[in-house]
Amino acid sequence: MHMIATNMAEWFLVLVEETRQDIYMSTKLQATCLKPNISRSSNEQFIGSKTFQITHNLYDHKLKCLKSDIMQTILFKAEPYLAPCTVEYNLLSVVILLLMWKNNCSNHNSDVSSSLQRQQFEGGQHQRGNLIYSHRSQSQFSVDCAQAHKGLFGGLLVLAVTVISLIMFFELVTHHDKKDAAILQVNVWEAFLFVAGTIAVMFCIAALRDVEFCKKKNDLELEHLLLLVTQWGVYMYFLFQIIGGFLMGTQGTGGIMRIITPLSALVQSSCQTVLILDAWGRRCKTEQQVRKKPGRQLVTFLLVVNIALWVVNRLKNNRSVSHPNQMDFYGVLAWNIITHVSMPLVVSYRFQSTVCFYEIWKRVYKYRNIKKKRESLTKI
Repeated sequence: MHMIATNMAEWFLVLVEETRQDIYMSTKLQATCLKPNISRSSNEQFIGSKTFQITHNLYDHKLKCLKSDIMQTILFKAEPYLAPCTVEYNLLSVVILLLMWKNNCSNHNSDVSSSLQRQQFEGGQHQRGNLIYSHRSQSQFSVDCAQAHKGLFGGLLVLAVTVISLIMFFELVTHHDKKDAAILQVNVWEAFLFVAGTIAVMFCIAALRDVEFCKKKNDLELEHLLLLVTQWGVYMYFLFQIIGGFLMGTQGTGGIMRIITPLSALVQSSCQTVLILDAWGRRCKTEQQVRKKPGRQLVTFLLVVNIALWVVNRLKNNRSVSHPNQMDFYGVLAWNIITHVSMPLVVSYRFQSTVCFYEIWKRVYKYRNIKKKRESLTKI
């Protein structure tokens, strides 16, 4: 429990540091030119407050010190991209430690482990040659990439266009007259990714209907627990965007895309989580299913799409200034807190979804399951 509290404290420390730094950067931009909007008075009050002045003086002093140290300058610029890694590590550590704490005193686990050790000892005494052969076979690793090329090529095309869209965004956003166009084009592409992902999820669910469930224990998997925890961050981040975009009405830029993009993100992530939880326990049981591998093209496509969305969230959405309309509506302080609380969880969700899709891609279509079933039938 002490280690869990330590990881939570480290998570909170990174959150505070990143929020403070982002508040300083964003308010420094808005201090020169505040747009006339509904939160203008709150931003002006915050910029003139004593809290902001202390933060302003602290970072001005820090930037002066960085001019004489090359490595500190590099670390300071890389910090926004490295901080989410710390949050992901702390989240993973907390979940693993909780599961260890839960299963630490379980008599069932000890009984199972002792029986396995006894079986291995007896097998080593009577069938030593077979035991050595089984250990050697466990070290082998094979991957069957059949029925995955179309989804892979489609996913790589999406990933390439995503990189182009991000390059255009970072290039155009530096020009004041093209800033709105940069934000609009990347929002349109994000919406396309979410819609394409939702369609792929629906077809994948339909393709996996005839694949049988493999009955196992009902305990929640570590991957599923991480997926559900990070799903909360996805809901938090995009619901705040939908509320802000709806209440702003015609103010600001982006128009209807301020609502369509986050709404499609919520639908896509919800359907995707349902697909992962459903497909995780399915296994191909017939030779026809193993040969056709239903849904594998779509699983491959979704795997690469989640990598593309992970790149977008890591490079573009992890800073609060990437959504100026939301910052104008909620205010500098509130939007920075919302971003830095939820965005690391959004990044972790995409990473965890990629891991889950790889496990589904690898396990569901294994030929080994049928082979074992045949061997058991012949023995009977």
